[in-house]
Amino acid sequence: MQGPSFICPGAQKSGTTWLQAQLRRHPQFWMPPQKEVDYLAEYPTSREKYAARLPNVLKRFPDNKNGAARADWWRLFTSDWSLDKYTRLFEPAGDRLSGDVSPNYSRLTTEEVARAARLVPDARVVILLRDPVSRSWSYARHMVTRGPKKDLPPQRRAAAMEKFALSERCYEHSNYVRILSDWQAAFGRDRVHVAYYDDLQARPVAMLNGILAFLGADPVPQEQQEMLNKAVNVGEHVDCPEDLLRRLTEVFAPMLANLDALLPAGERPGWAA
Repeated sequence: MQGPSFICPGAQKSGTTWLQAQLRRHPQFWMPPQKEVDYLAEYPTSREKYAARLPNVLKRFPDNKNGAARADWWRLFTSDWSLDKYTRLFEPAGDRLSGDVSPNYSRLTTEEVARAARLVPDARVVILLRDPVSRSWSYARHMVTRGPKKDLPPQRRAAAMEKFALSERCYEHSNYVRILSDWQAAFGRDRVHVAYYDDLQARPVAMLNGILAFLGADPVPQEQQEMLNKAVNVGEHVDCPEDLLRRLTEVFAPMLANLDALLPAGERPGWAA
């Protein structure tokens, strides 16, 4: 099949880095050298960021066939963006399964999602969901503690986190009704699998095996299972203020009231909102 076997459009801070890491270890998968290829739309910021990395990335590759193949992939990946190149990014997979884990796709427009389905109609879709209140705070904390505002005085940094958590950008990454509706409509409801961050924390083997079964792969190998509890992409811990928790709960209540119609009955965890 041309292109990726599956696309994971997020949600951000819901286990996408963990999923990429686990599938890289699975013997039936080839995953791109760079998570978040961000290629189903132009994403100029991502293109500039990855192009700037290219010289240092190339220095890390060994002088052998494998190193040359990885260098060729990076040169293609960082060359001038064209949607026509998208499927070529997954050619190294050969007969193995492959995936595009790019949480920024959760903000693709309805037409951009439909365009993706026309480009790779055989791809499946895996969407990871997390309590939108805790996801929003985790995302806000990540953006502030790892961004240019990380060295602000404590009060100003806390204010920046609260402002971001309540921003439209943050909300849209948690607008699961819009995200699920668009991807189910474009690819078909039976080709979209939803998994939950709650299960990643409580029963990671079962959660990952559910994804693997959906993608037609074997269960996670026994020797890999001990790695499933290893946290990845862990940020600085900062407690969410109680007042902000209440405000976010109110913000997401209408969206969650409409979410269950897009999910199997009784499947969604009992999120507070």
